[in-house]
Amino acid sequence: MGPPCIYPPSISNLGTALDSELTARIASFHGSGMVNNHSMPARGRRILVKTMYIVNWNPDSNTVEANLAGYLTRGEAECFLEDLRETLAAHADDQFNALLDFAAVTRVDDDAKEVFDVARTAMKSHGACLLSVVARDEEEQTKFVESHLQEVLEGQERYFAYHLAA
Repeated sequence: MGPPCIYPPSISNLGTALDSELTARIASFHGSGMVNNHSMPARGRRILVKTMYIVNWNPDSNTVEANLAGYLTRGEAECFLEDLRETLAAHADDQFNALLDFAAVTRVDDDAKEVFDVARTAMKSHGACLLSVVARDEEEQTKFVESHLQEVLEGQERYFAYHLAA
């Protein structure tokens, strides 16, 4: 079994403070609007060619990281969820945290919109101790916090907004 889950230091700063590691990870994925695969630890690297998502296990922080970007179609959503479930199943016995980042998603097909809730549910049902979600803007962040307020107050989930450079 892996190291214990990391919980946020206090509920009062959930909406405003990211720890430095999470901030660095988000910045590495969004820095130039492209996934920066070389910023990942060597054990977590994957070769990516024009992909719309990445699902990665980060052994250094015991975190399942799921990042989506670009235009999300139903087919891509299904592939993403399949890869996410495989990664979660491989680490079902570990205590882990989860990061769901869709700040770089520019457009979502109507029949793929449920992918965010399905991914969130899958991460929680596979045992994620803390789920961090990076939304596209404050409005989306607020909607998530309001719809999952109990989990936020209990320290099980946290939501952040990340603005991409225009």
